[in-house]
Amino acid sequence: MLRDSRVERIFEGTNEILRLFIFEQATKPLVRYMRHAAKSARGILGMAGHKLSRLGGPEWTGAKPTSEARLVELVDVFRDAAGHLHRDAESTLQRHGKAIIQRQVLMARLADMAIDAFGMAAILSRLESLAGNAGAFSSALTLAEPYFYGAEARFERNREELVHNNDAAWVNAARLAYERGGYPLK
Repeated sequence: MLRDSRVERIFEGTNEILRLFIFEQATKPLVRYMRHAAKSARGILGMAGHKLSRLGGPEWTGAKPTSEARLVELVDVFRDAAGHLHRDAESTLQRHGKAIIQRQVLMARLADMAIDAFGMAAILSRLESLAGNAGAFSSALTLAEPYFYGAEARFERNREELVHNNDAAWVNAARLAYERGGYPLK
């Protein structure tokens, strides 16, 4: 109760509003970088070079994890998710520009991807802190794997739906309900 009461004092709003807040805060540095780069030909070329350098996929630059094969697998999943999140956020912002504000479902998907990536990072951090204690490490790893793979599945679903989705159909259904003042099947 103590933990939850502190969180409720700090954060207010619906889950949807908080997702939009996460999207806004997480993309601020990227938006600043993209605006700055777009101001000059050199910046645009630099951004293009940066994109080309990442075509091979993200590289793990941190210290190598323990030799525990299960942990190495989790690190690989997180590394891929972090790289995809960066590239997908950048391409979504480039594709929609300022009109992204009208695409709240896309923003929520990116926020959900960030939430899941953060959860993965927190799990890896905790596992790394337990690496010297074999019993605690093994138990924590067993508890972490179901969440981790669930987060990976949600991440991939949201990633796919950034491009292939039925958002237009939902917008049309909502517009019809709004125009008729209620559900159209009454």
